[in-house]
Amino acid sequence: MPRKTIRPHRPKRPPKPERAYRTLLAEQRQQLDALRQTLKTEMTNATRQLEAYVNLVHMLSGHSPLPSMHGWPVSPDLAVLLLQQLQGAPYDLVLEFGSGSSTVLLAQYLQQQGQGCDALPRARQLAFEHLEAFQAQTLRQLHQRGLAASVALFCAPLVPYVGANGTTYPYYDCVAALSAAALAVNALHPRVLVLVDGPPSATGLHARYPALPLLLQAFPAAQLDVWLDDYIRRDEQEIAEMWQQELRLLGRRFSCQVHRLEKDAFHLRIEPIEESADNAP
Repeated sequence: MPRKTIRPHRPKRPPKPERAYRTLLAEQRQQLDALRQTLKTEMTNATRQLEAYVNLVHMLSGHSPLPSMHGWPVSPDLAVLLLQQLQGAPYDLVLEFGSGSSTVLLAQYLQQQGQGCDALPRARQLAFEHLEAFQAQTLRQLHQRGLAASVALFCAPLVPYVGANGTTYPYYDCVAALSAAALAVNALHPRVLVLVDGPPSATGLHARYPALPLLLQAFPAAQLDVWLDDYIRRDEQEIAEMWQQELRLLGRRFSCQVHRLEKDAFHLRIEPIEESADNAP
């Protein structure tokens, strides 16, 4: 029987210096490209925010300092879109789920709209906040600008809301206030502008979903312009899908648009019920 030849183990040859250099150079180029893209994105966003902030100052005439608009508060780019929405057509009611800088900006702009010879009828403004500390902070800002009397700012603790899908969500205790607001609006098909910016995502999965069914319950025949902030997050994207599915099941006519902003926003317009079609788009 022939003997097996046992070959000694030879360590792998280290890569040639040229090959190692090329690999390192390629990795550094990729890192540099990624850094360039990040810087470009951040600079573009900073420019947009600055432009939006300047626009806000012009739109609000600069009579008083603007509230903080970084971090949790509404971003300047979304604030400009909301004021442009108010500028385009008169609304009977302005609603907010969550309060803060946006509450102050909307109140200040509505006050400005109500002045002058071509003044529009002032929309009623309601806002819901579940934390007393944040409600007090927003109220202080409103008082500083002489706007406290023009906003109904409710401290609405989170209570269980059972959705059509059987899931229970903690949401603002706002049913009674919404019903009262609907009765107070003297219009067959009221126009309602809504900003959904709360509760925070830490509340739970799809925390902001109940906003739409509660609105439809309180304002069944209204035209609703609903703005969902933080659409950059997966949770808000899923909520928007849930809303659209629900509207299709109800046979309500609607349109929607995604706005690419600092935190992105989803705008949902629901037509008055008299104009609804059997199948939504």
